[in-house]
Amino acid sequence: MGFAAGAMTFLVVDDLIPDALENTSKTRVAAAFMAGVVSMIILGRLVGL
Repeated sequence: MGFAAGAMTFLVVDDLIPDALENTSKTRVAAAFMAGVVSMIILGRLVGL
């Protein structure tokens, strides 16, 4: 599970964030990234991880 999480994090940082920065502001990209992190933490707590 740890390897898969690391691979997904690398994919987001390497591919998705630079593409998002081309289309919108840094503030919106950072806010969306943080909202995703917070939602994954909440979902993880709800299922007991």
